[in-house]
Amino acid sequence: MSPRRRAAQRSLGALLAAVVLAVLASLLGPAASASTAGTTTPATGDDHALGTVRFGDDAVRSRTAADARASYAWRGSRLYYRETLPSTWDWSLRTAVAKWNASGSRIKLVATSSRRLAQVTISYGDTGGAAGLATVGRTRGAFVQLSQGYAAADATSAHTRVEVMGVLAHELGHVLGFDHTATPCSLMGPVLDVAGCGTVAAEHPGAYSCRTIDAPLVSRLVRLYGGSARPAREGWCLIDPLPGTLAGVVVTAPATGELVVTWRRPTTVPSGAVVEVAHWDGDCTQQPLDATILIAQARDGRWVGDAASTGSCLTVGLVNRYGLASGRLASAVPQAALAAPAAPVVPVVEAPAAPVAPVVEAPAAP
Repeated sequence: MSPRRRAAQRSLGALLAAVVLAVLASLLGPAASASTAGTTTPATGDDHALGTVRFGDDAVRSRTAADARASYAWRGSRLYYRETLPSTWDWSLRTAVAKWNASGSRIKLVATSSRRLAQVTISYGDTGGAAGLATVGRTRGAFVQLSQGYAAADATSAHTRVEVMGVLAHELGHVLGFDHTATPCSLMGPVLDVAGCGTVAAEHPGAYSCRTIDAPLVSRLVRLYGGSARPAREGWCLIDPLPGTLAGVVVTAPATGELVVTWRRPTTVPSGAVVEVAHWDGDCTQQPLDATILIAQARDGRWVGDAASTGSCLTVGLVNRYGLASGRLASAVPQAALAAPAAPVVPVVEAPAAPVAPVVEAPAAP
């Protein structure tokens, strides 16, 4: 073979190799961040003291080149997950899943109890100090792990429930094929700061920002899996639903000097809901922030207080664990009537301005 022919064959071989590499790159491009070979060691950095959560290196990538080639967008329209987290985090996980499923992509996260069917497992795990840990993209044995440090956290705290929801949503983002982004306050950012980024706010107790997944991330999800982008609207979503109003509320002042409030026992009471009795002196048309708040169990059907220490104004309502109600019943309780030997029944009327937090959307359905 002549030198010229050998040189032509070498050039043709190099060209074919370049074409093959280009084809592979285009196949892996949509989730390039998920296709990096080699193990990843999760880093520490769960900085709760400062009110932020640092994810560190929480993305576990494929360990071999063969796995790396398979580690991109999942096939099909359903991604089945099996979870073993305690029920205290049901709201957090359910909401994280609902946020991804409502984003408009063709792929949906679906719960299953079947080990055989599950493609992803969600559980507590040793995350190396990070808030969570997850595999990236389509891979065998995909998982999401929540730091075992959350086992001792207050699962009724609004801040903690929303924080864990954010951690789980972030780790599910890794499973769907996304790595960290440098965009501040993005769900896939390396730091989760629910207070600093306005996800929770003191002026909106019992609520959180509805837009968990930012619009650019929704667009990337739809480009990867198809569909039509539907970013969540701006506004506040309730963590717990508002309970119904109490029925049959009656306020009486017997000769014993007691103030008695009775109501019809509700057939069902949402978890964490209680009866709130608030009283104060002054303008009965507006409940002040410093009103005295007393709590009773809804199924008791009765609350008894000291008439002498009760203010002249009273509201009664069934509230969720964060003090939010769909409505409160108000009554004026004159001190003279309370001191009378046989005080009449005090009629109860709808409060003119029930102090309900301005929320725009109910929590995700289970």
